[in-house]
Amino acid sequence: MEHNGRFDVIWNGSAKPEITSYLWTGVETGQFYKFRHRVLNKNGASEYSDVLLTWACELPSKPATPSWVTSTKTSISIKWMAPLDDGGCPIRQYQILRNNGGESGLAEISVHSTDLEDKYWIDSFDITDLPANSLGKRFSFVVRVYTDFAVDGVSSLLSPSMILGDRPDKPSNAPTRNIETSEFTVAVNILQVPGDNGSPITSYNVEVDDGLGGEFTEI
Repeated sequence: MEHNGRFDVIWNGSAKPEITSYLWTGVETGQFYKFRHRVLNKNGASEYSDVLLTWACELPSKPATPSWVTSTKTSISIKWMAPLDDGGCPIRQYQILRNNGGESGLAEISVHSTDLEDKYWIDSFDITDLPANSLGKRFSFVVRVYTDFAVDGVSSLLSPSMILGDRPDKPSNAPTRNIETSEFTVAVNILQVPGDNGSPITSYNVEVDDGLGGEFTEI
């Protein structure tokens, strides 16, 4: 094992050729170490092996599954939580991957790579790296975390699909009076909006004032 620029012997296996592994407990968590070994017999020692380069870490736990924050006609905002356990090595950066905009499919397309490079503190992002003409399509995302040890990254679970869409357009006309209106009730018709901007309409809300010009209240 290399320490302070020199290799120190941490296991002398004299007369114990059956032992071919060794658990060393003198590590400092998060530290980078080099290991080498050699073989001995009655004729002497072999040359040293190639060097193992490794960190005193393990893989971090998965980041939380990314969740939807908001969206527009051209972007989807997501957020996530850092791994509960970094494995002993600090987080270096995250990667965001998306699918191709279908109802299902793995998230394999990396987005905004240069924007995320070396930014370990990021836990939310506005994703605009999306295909043209994607309004109304559904995208799923994966967040991958990297440390000095997790050089291939550890991925979150695939997120639920998220629609690329904005708020509906303003209704083009005011509500209209319905013929069922009487002295005891007022019936109104709601006109459909010109466009849902990619996200299906889920409901209509109707509000009325107090008849005296006061605040509107949802009914």
